[in-house]
Amino acid sequence: MIIRNPFLLIGGALSFIAASLHMFIIIMGPSWYLFFGAGKQMATMAAQGQWQPTVITTSIALMLATWGSYGFSAAGLMRPLPWMRTMLCIATGIYLLRGVAGLAFALLADESTLVHNGVSYMFVIASSVMCCMHAGCYAIGLQRLRRPAY
Repeated sequence: MIIRNPFLLIGGALSFIAASLHMFIIIMGPSWYLFFGAGKQMATMAAQGQWQPTVITTSIALMLATWGSYGFSAAGLMRPLPWMRTMLCIATGIYLLRGVAGLAFALLADESTLVHNGVSYMFVIASSVMCCMHAGCYAIGLQRLRRPAY
């Protein structure tokens, strides 16, 4: 098997890691929701056994796994999936939007506001940088899809 696009391979792997992490958050419970930035309300709902945190987090994990599959497919690890470029563009755009919006929010918001809501300032910065890295991998990979391989 020939890896045609290492950036999409890395982007896909990062997406699968993020999807797995979201599933571990569900399994590990309220303290993980809080630690990974979901906030006090989500952690409280998870502690009370409400269904919303599980559904929301599972939906995010499925979306991330889908993007991982498209990354792997475009990298040559899987058969070609339908709407390849469109889905990779959507993934890139959402990762970039989340990354930039998170950084802007963290830089413009009062740190005490984040702490009051149970969200770590450093987590917002770290997760936003990671989302920008995901976006970068997908964007470079998409650009390389346009060039013929020699």
